Amino acid sequence: LLFYKAITEKAIVLLKEKGILAFEINRRFGCEIKELMELHGFTNTEIIKDQFCNNRIVIGNYEKKHNC
Repeated sequence: LLFYKAITEKAIVLLKEKGILAFEINRRFGCEIKELMELHGFTNTEIIKDQFCNNRIVIGNYEKKHNC
């Protein structure tokens, strides 16, 4: 999960407002990756199944927080 963590941490810096991050995943790690994304502030996270009902994609939205 190290690569997912590194990409997620970079994404919160690089994504534009209301950006989306999506990973194609190994079916065994869907819940862990979804939780990782949520811990880093992603919302509306979802695990999407493939045609064989295996967990295949994790997707989430990121809204940058403004200090106003």
